[in-house]
Amino acid sequence: MAFSILYKKLFEVWILHPFFLDQGNKKKFYDFDAEGRAKALKGYDISEDFGAVPTPETRKLLANYKMRLLPAAHGFTVAVKVTPSSSGGNKVFIPAIPLEEGLKLRFRIRIRRPGLYNYTSTPLLPSLKAQYFLSNLTAGAEAEFPSLSRNVPKYLKDKQYEMGELAVERNRLYEAVARTKTRPKASAADWSQIDDYRYLNEGDRLLTHYVLQYSFAFGAAVTSATFSLKNAGGDVVAEKEVQKESPILSYTWDLSDLFEPSPFDPDKELLPEGPYTLEVSGNNNYADSKNLLIDSRLSGAKADPALARQARETFIVVEVGHGAGLGDFRLLEPEGHLRMENVGGQLQPVPPQFEVRLRNRNTYWNYIWHPQQSEKPATPYVDVQADPDDDSRLITPEPQPLTRFPSTILLKDTVKLPNPETPALSAKPDGRICSEVFLPKMPV
Repeated sequence: MAFSILYKKLFEVWILHPFFLDQGNKKKFYDFDAEGRAKALKGYDISEDFGAVPTPETRKLLANYKMRLLPAAHGFTVAVKVTPSSSGGNKVFIPAIPLEEGLKLRFRIRIRRPGLYNYTSTPLLPSLKAQYFLSNLTAGAEAEFPSLSRNVPKYLKDKQYEMGELAVERNRLYEAVARTKTRPKASAADWSQIDDYRYLNEGDRLLTHYVLQYSFAFGAAVTSATFSLKNAGGDVVAEKEVQKESPILSYTWDLSDLFEPSPFDPDKELLPEGPYTLEVSGNNNYADSKNLLIDSRLSGAKADPALARQARETFIVVEVGHGAGLGDFRLLEPEGHLRMENVGGQLQPVPPQFEVRLRNRNTYWNYIWHPQQSEKPATPYVDVQADPDDDSRLITPEPQPLTRFPSTILLKDTVKLPNPETPALSAKPDGRICSEVFLPKMPV
């Protein structure tokens, strides 16, 4: 009698990066309709740029539940050993080992090519040392399937935003196009309204341990600051005041005494690890607020040296779990079998495809005239202007997306300018982030 082992896909995680998907600066992947996205994804392969590694606990769970982690061109897939069954007259597939309620599988996403950080829209100087954390278990309250990202935080008065950071004001999403404290609706020069496609954002930068490493915004000149840690109920559970004669550039707040047991006080009541909020205020109207997920092991604080290094190299932690009430983010149907959809008139197992939606970095393209370009082409120019900070340069008046495919930037109607060829970045005094491009000698 023939004996076969059957595996089916339980879920997929897609890592979408517009650097590889945008068709230059005119055709953007997230603006495409379903047909356009499907076409753009043909041949999409980020397996050499991103890698997924299960945590040690997840490795054991994968083995125990007869699951397999399968690297894929789009990210990764988890397949599970199944048993065919029947439900309502339809053939269905049930995990060979029933999934327990509350099962959590966690994977570390690492960037394999360091230069890709410069192409990815994340803060160059984040205020809190933490990792991005995405989960289908908590996504339902804020996220919109299939993206795992939480809501972009609302604009916070007196917070300084780095170019590229996102903020919501009056239900509209804005991107900072320079370093700024101004309200988005009050300053079109510092903010650009964009469509909300549920991108990875600073509201997802949660995962840390109880030794908090905080950096003050550039030029904040804070000499007196108050750090407050609030629990999920909004109660202040710890507070620290810091004062210095010179500006405080960064501060490490060690909360080990509140989370770690002491041999000298075994009955001491400890704070549980989990969700918290860090609020920072200071002179010069400084204000900041960060949601935290304190997990000493997952963040790498409690691990052997090899795992700690792996944690430091983590870009995003993706958690995929099983539970009730997850809606579109569920792994199984309520009856306990794999998710099914009508495909061509027949019910077929179709795994959920969770998406990590990255953004490519936007930069001002700063063109440097050739040293032998004694005579410049006559103005006016089409897509660039003279750099007010340096007359030996040109600059785009608006930031441009960094993409693998060429963008059209015109000097004159028939004269195209080259695109940036390296991930190197520079910054203007006002915080505008630039990509420098050295021009060949141009026709006059």
